[in-house]
Amino acid sequence: MDRTINPRILDNRAMTCRAVKRRNPGVVAPARMTRYYATAKLDPDSMNRDIARINEAILDQLRLVGADISLSLEIHADNASGFDECVVQIIEGNVANLKLDNSGFEES
Repeated sequence: MDRTINPRILDNRAMTCRAVKRRNPGVVAPARMTRYYATAKLDPDSMNRDIARINEAILDQLRLVGADISLSLEIHADNASGFDECVVQIIEGNVANLKLDNSGFEES
């Protein structure tokens, strides 16, 4: 069974939440949350789909309220037989072109 949440449902919930607040203007609101965080494990084979869903369901909501958003991507890869020198050179060249903050290969 697919456990993903439909972003449209989330949008409807947000709209309902805003409508309730407008109908009850005299109600004292509790302290407001000021920070949001999340982590997600992504499947490399379906990463684009997963990121698109996160973008629609979470990031769009945060952008709508003008939140300062910071994203980071962390990659860990192991290859028991070792990475081929050609692959190492290609990745290191791509890292330089992409100007990634931190990257490297290690011996175990």
